[in-house]
Amino acid sequence: MKSQNFPFYILFLFILFISACHISNKASSTTSPHSQYQTTCQKDSDCVLVDKDCCGCSAGGESIAINKSQEIVYNKDLDSRCSGDSMRVCPAWFRCREFQAKCHKSKCIVIKNNLQ
Repeated sequence: MKSQNFPFYILFLFILFISACHISNKASSTTSPHSQYQTTCQKDSDCVLVDKDCCGCSAGGESIAINKSQEIVYNKDLDSRCSGDSMRVCPAWFRCREFQAKCHKSKCIVIKNNLQ
C-alpha cells in the first residue's frame, strides 16, 4: 500500500463504521417494542437482561431488563421480528459482560457492571 493512499483507506473505513452504526441504531429503534413487557420486580432475581435489538449484546447491541417471567415470550417475539432482517449490520463489539439487571424501586433496570 502506498503511503499516499493511506488516508483514503482510513477515511473509507471510518465511513463504513459510521454507516454500520447508523443502520444498527435505525433497526433497533424500529424493531424494539419492548414497553409491552413486564418490568416490575421485588428482588434482583426477578429481573433478567434480554437483547433490545436484533444485533444482541455479542454484536454491539443493547440490552434491556424485564421480569424473568417474560423472557421466553420476549425472545420469541424478538426472533420473529429479526428473522426477516437480512440487511442488518452490527458492529463487532462484545458488550454482554458490561451490564446487569437489577431491581430498583420495584422496576427492573440495567446497570453498568464495575469490571476492574
